[in-house]
Amino acid sequence: MAHTVIWSEKAQQQINQIINYLYDNWSFEVAGKFTDQLVESSEQLALFPFSGKENEKLNALRELYVKPYHKLYYTVIDGRDEVYILNVIDTRQQ
Repeated sequence: MAHTVIWSEKAQQQINQIINYLYDNWSFEVAGKFTDQLVESSEQLALFPFSGKENEKLNALRELYVKPYHKLYYTVIDGRDEVYILNVIDTRQQ
């Protein structure tokens, strides 16, 4: 059974900032490709919620890369079959 993917308000704001940056500084095509990759990652997590790597410091936190430069931090709420995406981080700025 597929999990429901829920994006936190903070993650949604981060995505909007990334997409706006890509539109302003790169192109519609680059921003569209990023959006497609986010959709694919979301679909992957709905079907395979534990496919991301376990975080080294917090076991309940998982990480999934959105190529080439972004990472989703999320947690799985099994009793409710939910994947809760907390943050979207640019890996070049870590």
